[in-house]
Amino acid sequence: MRVVVQDASVLIDLGAAELLDAWFDLGIETLTTSFAWREVNRRSQKNKLRQFARDQRIQVVAISSDVLSELLRKKMDLPRQLSLNDVSVLHLAVTRKAVLLTGDQCLRTCAETSSVEVHGLLWLLDYMVDEHALSPSSAARKLELICRLNPRLPKTEIEMLLDKWRRG
Repeated sequence: MRVVVQDASVLIDLGAAELLDAWFDLGIETLTTSFAWREVNRRSQKNKLRQFARDQRIQVVAISSDVLSELLRKKMDLPRQLSLNDVSVLHLAVTRKAVLLTGDQCLRTCAETSSVEVHGLLWLLDYMVDEHALSPSSAARKLELICRLNPRLPKTEIEMLLDKWRRG
């Protein structure tokens, strides 16, 4: 599987819950764009992530001037609330035939319209449980921690996932 990470929040949430090693140890090809990479502005997380970039476990794809021109043209046909960063990761997911990881609903809708498989942080955590990178009880504790740090996550879906893991 190949995934494109849309924004810093997915990586920051994984870092805050000390799950970056578990994610990258799965060996999934993980990509992001240089635009998205610049958004990783929390110093502690950026330092952690730089090591994964140096180890080639996350690939930061530079945006050439030709691609930038194409992205600017595409952006004009997409909803206004999508940033150039959003358009860049959508473009990368399309061109590399990758799964897009994002918490942004507008980007999710645009990705689905472009036939890109798209998931969020909760899927990612459940995938890690399915792949035995995390035990269900550990995943539940980590998700509870992430929820305290990021209250924007969908509460109904969180409760369903926590119930699944606790029963599991």
